[in-house]
Amino acid sequence: MPAEHQTQPPLPRPTQSLDPGRFVPFGWQGIRGEVPEDWNLGAIGGERKAGYVRLDDEDMPRLELKWQKPEGGIDLDKILDTYLRDLQKRSRKRKATFNISRGVKILSRRQKRNKDLRGYTFTGEFEAHGVIWHCRTCGRVVIAQVLGTEESNLGPLAVRVLGSLEDHASDHWDLWAAYGMAFRLPDDFELTKQKLMTGQLELNFTRHKIEKLSLARWALAEVLLKGTSLEQWAAKNYKARQGDHKLLCRETTYRGHPGIDVRGDVGKPARRLKEAVQSSVLRQSVPQLRCALWHCTREKKLYAVDTELLPEHEVTLDYVIQSLVCH
Repeated sequence: MPAEHQTQPPLPRPTQSLDPGRFVPFGWQGIRGEVPEDWNLGAIGGERKAGYVRLDDEDMPRLELKWQKPEGGIDLDKILDTYLRDLQKRSRKRKATFNISRGVKILSRRQKRNKDLRGYTFTGEFEAHGVIWHCRTCGRVVIAQVLGTEESNLGPLAVRVLGSLEDHASDHWDLWAAYGMAFRLPDDFELTKQKLMTGQLELNFTRHKIEKLSLARWALAEVLLKGTSLEQWAAKNYKARQGDHKLLCRETTYRGHPGIDVRGDVGKPARRLKEAVQSSVLRQSVPQLRCALWHCTREKKLYAVDTELLPEHEVTLDYVIQSLVCH
């Protein structure tokens, strides 16, 4: 088995907000920071290597993040030129004014240690204060800009938000935080699918094409559990996914809330036979199904963390649950 499958990352730091009630944690694809609580995901694209995220409030876009991990030499000024030129072209098509200021000091180098840093502002349909940097540790190039109206005194807010942003986790545990849910996950898990719906949030991850982990949250828990117990609801939902496979559901508590621990076999019979051969003949460990489901009675929500992890990584589930903020 490859060596990278055998090392469990250290226990992550708890997920916290620096300023509860006004600023909340945000995290996506290894980028993390603190944003006003009414800013939520408005657009996402790409993956960890190169991608884009936009956060909106109820009126307009407020934060845009774009990242890439270029190969070879990096010319920050050239990358920024291309980016701003593209914005300018789009403004001209809409017949809007667009004025750029380069070389603006938005953040100090102390706020972005070990990074090559540039600042800029522009005015047009919106006012924007932005930065571009290259991280000499992880190799990412990040463009981040806070948007507002010309009357909004954008400068202090931009400094607060942009100054909080980081492009990698020093402890190798990524923060994933959006729509009021925050948790931490080892940075070698890749996001494969997301479901961002009113009443349901679900993120699915894989690691090395072997292990799987998903985290889901449902609102209106009382409606979902009407006429049934949490254990019955868990058995019904996991039964639909596992078919005839035997499941063991046990009552427990998670984060002080009533919960169900679910364990069982993974995959179809043919796959389980193959895994049995791997385990007994080749002496390779195979993923095991373990899921945690709990009812946060305070917020009236259901949470589920479903895993198919190698036995030596089973503790990852416990770490993720410890890091998750449900209220």
